[in-house]
Amino acid sequence: MSDKLTFGQKQAARKFRSKRAEYYEDLAALLSTTNRKMLSILEADALRYVNTPRGQLSALWAQRFIDNGANLAAAWQGTLPADEVAILYVQQDAGEDAIPSALNDLAVMARLSDRVISESVNTLAVAFLALIVATVAITVMPGFSVSTMKEAIEVPVSYWGPFGRAMAAWDETVKAYAIPVLIVVLMGTTWLIWSAQNWVGQSRETADRTVTLYRTLREVSAVRFLMAMSTLTRKRGNVMHTLEDALLSLADSSASPWMRWRIEQVLDRIGETGATTCDVFDSGLLSQEMFWRLRDVEEGSGFAAAFDVTSKYVAAHLVPRLIKRLTVWRWILLFTGVVVTGGMVLWIQTATFEMKAAAMNYMAG
Repeated sequence: MSDKLTFGQKQAARKFRSKRAEYYEDLAALLSTTNRKMLSILEADALRYVNTPRGQLSALWAQRFIDNGANLAAAWQGTLPADEVAILYVQQDAGEDAIPSALNDLAVMARLSDRVISESVNTLAVAFLALIVATVAITVMPGFSVSTMKEAIEVPVSYWGPFGRAMAAWDETVKAYAIPVLIVVLMGTTWLIWSAQNWVGQSRETADRTVTLYRTLREVSAVRFLMAMSTLTRKRGNVMHTLEDALLSLADSSASPWMRWRIEQVLDRIGETGATTCDVFDSGLLSQEMFWRLRDVEEGSGFAAAFDVTSKYVAAHLVPRLIKRLTVWRWILLFTGVVVTGGMVLWIQTATFEMKAAAMNYMAG
C-alpha cells in the first residue's frame, strides 16, 4: 500500500492535529483498562466517526496497521507529528504493555508543545499585522492625504507649511522607492521564514544566542527536545534505549535541517567523549538555564532522570516565562503599530491645519 496521502487525508490530518493529545489519552485508557485490541479500536472509530477527521484517519490507520504487521507507528506515519511518531517507533519495541504509557507521555508532550507553538505563532501573526498597519500608515496615508489637499485647495506646494511640504516630499520619496523597497522586504521576509528551520552554521550559532527571534525559536525547539528525550530514555518493561539511540531516532524523524544539525552536534560530542557526562548537551540547543538543570540532576541520578526532571522543570517554570515574554512582545508590537499610525494621523492633521494659512498667504501674494 502506498504511504502517499490523498488531499482529503491531508486535510483530515491537519484538522485532527489539535485533538491528538486527547486521542492519545483516550487510546491509552482503552488499551490499559480493557481487553480491546488496537485494530478493533481503529476499525470501530472508522465506523463511529465516519465523515469526520478522526473517522477518515482511523480507516487509513486500520488498513496501514494490517499492511505493516501491527505496527502502530507505521500506521500513523505522515499523519501525526514526525517526532511523536518517532518516539512511538522506539517505545513500541518494549512490547504492547509499554504503548499506553508511551501514549500518555505523548499526550503531555503534545499539549505542552502545542501551547508553546500557538503562543509563538500568535506573536508572529501580531508582528505581521503590526508591520502591515505601520506600512500602510507611512506609505498609503501620506499619498492619499497629499492628493486630497491638492484637490481641495489649489495652492502650490511651495506655499504649504513645513509639515505639509515635508509630507509632500515624503510622498514623492515613497513613490520613487516603493517598488524596490517592497522587493527587498519580500525577499527579507522569505529568507527569514526559510532561515527559521534551515539556516545552520557558525553565524546561526551566534544568532541563536543574541537575536531575540532566533533565541525564542531555539527555546521552543528545546522544550520539544527535552520532552521527547524524557520519553525516549524512560525504561519500559525490560527495554531501555541508549542515549545515542534516542538522539538518532529524533535526528532521523526531524524535518528541520536546523534541528538535525543541533542533534548531530550532540552526537559528535558523544562520539568524541563517549557521553560520560552531561556536557555533551552544552552545544547550543539548550539555553544555559536548561543545561544547568539537566547537568545538576544527571550528576546524581543519570541521564533518564535528568531528562524527566528537566522537562518537568521546563514545563512548570520556563514555559510560562517564555509565554509571558511572547505576550510582552505582542503588546510591544501592537503598541508600535498604533504609535506609528497615530503619529501619521497627527502629522496629517497638522498639515491640514496649516493649509488655511497657506491658502491665505497664496491669495495675499
